[in-house]
Amino acid sequence: MIECPSCREKIRISDEICPFCDFDVKGYYEDKLGNLHNDFVLKKIYAYIEPPSPPSKRISLNAKIFAFITLMVISFMIVIGAMTDIVFIQEYWFLIALITIVPFLMFVSSYKSDVSKYNDTLDEYNFYQYNAELYKIIKADENHKNNMQLRKPSKPIVTCPYCKSTDVKRITTAGRVTGVIMLGLASSNIGKQWYCNNCKSKF
Repeated sequence: MIECPSCREKIRISDEICPFCDFDVKGYYEDKLGNLHNDFVLKKIYAYIEPPSPPSKRISLNAKIFAFITLMVISFMIVIGAMTDIVFIQEYWFLIALITIVPFLMFVSSYKSDVSKYNDTLDEYNFYQYNAELYKIIKADENHKNNMQLRKPSKPIVTCPYCKSTDVKRITTAGRVTGVIMLGLASSNIGKQWYCNNCKSKF
């Protein structure tokens, strides 16, 4: 699965048109591929993109565990029922149903997840066989965007409400106290947290 470059919804790598916003995904990446020589960073990432691994239909360990638990519980209940003339099952049917259904539902959920991952892997593998260059530019662009996202500052950027500049600094508590001591209630720092270096305003 990849993100649509326009609406950011998750779509299949083989989708030529985004099913959510009708964006021309194929055309977008074909343009990226055509202009690859002009983008040094993307070109470098593109060179290191490896082909996808062939899909495997192996059932995950979680699904196997839940299936094993379900079978063990059912087998145990059958043995108990045979030994007690079904009296135990009749008296505790709700508890038996609960401890049987829960692992079974978890098995179904895990199995569905395995099938979904297999389909995604198969889709990527087939797409690479169909158009390896387009596959590599899509993956390179996704990696590049992820790298740019990680480099963004974690702290929110404060913007001056007057001139929209981001060149601001926080007014420290010491600065506010000093202003009050020197100027009393007339200090312009009272109730202010930021000072804009661009327009010299305080907010």
